[in-house]
Amino acid sequence: MNDNQGFTLLEMLVVITILSLAGMIVSIAIPRAAERVLLARAEAEIVKVLNDTHTQALQSASIRRVVFDLERRRFQIEGSQDWLNLPERTEVAIISARELGLPRYPAIVFLGDGTSSGAEVTLRNGEYTKRFRINWLTGIIDYAAL
Repeated sequence: MNDNQGFTLLEMLVVITILSLAGMIVSIAIPRAAERVLLARAEAEIVKVLNDTHTQALQSASIRRVVFDLERRRFQIEGSQDWLNLPERTEVAIISARELGLPRYPAIVFLGDGTSSGAEVTLRNGEYTKRFRINWLTGIIDYAAL
């Protein structure tokens, strides 16, 4: 009687097949998760700038704008020297009042009384999409209306 039993060739092939399938699934899931993370980061950065600009307009009782450069995928608080870049492959679409900026440079305006120009912002990265609105009456970002 031999107590040194090993694995059969069939058992080894089954294990290798299972590990290969698991590796394939992980290699497909990681890039998708990265797209989601990049999109969430872009959304958080834009929302932070919009909220900060709204607060500045209220505190100073003056008009403040956030300007977007859609071609270069970047945005800034008007008057600032620094542009904030969006992640690569992130597409931005903004629906706002036409007279507030050039087609290439749409702007979202916050007034000193708390109102805003209103807008709808859509972000896309791969197959993932995020969308939110800036309420024209309150200047507050609204996710529920979508």
